[in-house]
Amino acid sequence: MEKIKKVYLSEFKFLKKNIMKIFIVLFVIFIFYCILMGEYAVENETFRQDILNTLNEMKDRAEAMNVEEEGFSMFLFVIMNNIRAMGITVIAGFLPFLFLPIFILIGNAGVVGGTIGVYYTSGMSVKVLISAIMPHGIIEIPNLVLCASLGTYLNICIIKKITKNKKSDINMKEICLHIAKIFVIIVMPLLIIASFVEGFITPKILKKVMDSSSIHYNSQYINEYQDTQ
Repeated sequence: MEKIKKVYLSEFKFLKKNIMKIFIVLFVIFIFYCILMGEYAVENETFRQDILNTLNEMKDRAEAMNVEEEGFSMFLFVIMNNIRAMGITVIAGFLPFLFLPIFILIGNAGVVGGTIGVYYTSGMSVKVLISAIMPHGIIEIPNLVLCASLGTYLNICIIKKITKNKKSDINMKEICLHIAKIFVIIVMPLLIIASFVEGFITPKILKKVMDSSSIHYNSQYINEYQDTQ
């Protein structure tokens, strides 16, 4: 137990020293693009349709795997998607000069903001939107930003190594080990919790809010919107 505690303390120290500033900047960028893309989705019908196509692709993938709208199958589907997405976000940091983790984060912000815009224009209340996104999003979004921050830091270190910046004493093996540990002991547990909430808790909260608002939901808002296009 003491050994585990030391590992966590060591990685939190690494996060505070090297990742925190990047995390704050990227979190602000994520929120900014969410708002921007949400407003754009409200105003632009073509973009709304692009978002709907993305959502439908995810829905088709889920249906092909016999995933139900809630429960264990949804939990597994979400967790596998999130592991892949967050893993790619970190690994993308190995490609120098491109800063791909930032662009991946911005892409995700566009999808989240666009989805909010689509649901908002389809007639959903703010209360319902919050119920659909916040329970798991409050864990999932910071976790995604953390992965983008890790990937960005990795990118910066590799660039410094390549350009042979004499002022920086960079041990890439040690940095990669820190990032791997953080992914295992912080990212993965948060990912599991967020996936559990999305699979088991969010649907129940959403249903309760909709029932209290006399709204019946089975993707009817999106379906009705698509029918009008």
